[in-house]
Amino acid sequence: RFVVYDKGQASNMYLSLNWERVDLGFDDQDTRRALSLAIDREELVRKALLGHGAATWGPLPPGSEHYDASVDEGGRHDPALARRRLARLGWIEDGDGIRSRNGIRLSFECAVQRDPVFEAVAALVSQQLRAVGVELRIQTEMPFAEFYDACARGPASSISKWLWQDPLDALIGFSSSSTSPFPNWSRASVPRLDGLFGEWLRAESDEDQIKVASKVQHVFAETLPYIPLLSPNDVWAWSSQVAGFHPSIDVLYPLYSGVTVTAGVHAR
Repeated sequence: RFVVYDKGQASNMYLSLNWERVDLGFDDQDTRRALSLAIDREELVRKALLGHGAATWGPLPPGSEHYDASVDEGGRHDPALARRRLARLGWIEDGDGIRSRNGIRLSFECAVQRDPVFEAVAALVSQQLRAVGVELRIQTEMPFAEFYDACARGPASSISKWLWQDPLDALIGFSSSSTSPFPNWSRASVPRLDGLFGEWLRAESDEDQIKVASKVQHVFAETLPYIPLLSPNDVWAWSSQVAGFHPSIDVLYPLYSGVTVTAGVHAR
């Protein structure tokens, strides 16, 4: 009786770490990489999205036009390696299991929208980081304005999601040094990325765009301006009596101009 659409969304949910928090080591690529290794993206998708989504290690979601699968192939979940890296960086576990360095505990707040999916993802990320000695303290904010205001105040971290049909343009907004501090809440600055974003804007052919997009994704994954987590699926269900409704990953707001509804008798 129903038609179901279950496809990848043009989005990426991510953990943003404030690079200005030098005391927490967030300006250090090795620290960001260690935290990334501690996160089990597949578990996030399985438990928070009931399997309706895809894990992401790079900045673009699977299925998007310029997605380079080789970026995600390099991703992994390795909490043991995360612990070793944090220890090498001088973060040593205290009696309660939380790491500290020079009297600073690796414990920090994380602004999150008050939304069931965001909150479920944040709770799981918090559990996974706690397992390697990192305390993520969730601060739930009301969507949307209150959450944006919270991020503008410069929390140590936040969990957010961009949703846009032109992923590379979204990345420029959320990770270019020219957009710090809003909406580049990480306050990230990666000159190599900035240069590639400029190349993207000047690209004159599809081939040029594909090449630049691949470079962007690899540099992004190497430097982690923010830590990608997952891309949810869009799930739609509508009566089989509705014809002409065709959701698309490239259309944020569905079109209804060609939709018709017919009467019918369903078999018992």
